[in-house]
Amino acid sequence: DIILEGFRLSLEMHRLIYVKYIGDGDSNVLKELRDFPPYPNIVVEKIEC
Repeated sequence: DIILEGFRLSLEMHRLIYVKYIGDGDSNVLKELRDFPPYPNIVVEKIEC
């Protein structure tokens, strides 16, 4: 998934850590981010749209 790839590459490529993202209720992105966190000791939060 392109969103997950963006999270995983953000630190290396742009020195950015995303702590929130906007998603709908059907998204599996949050589950993947929780199961396989892209950053150590950072919990990414979801903002419902």
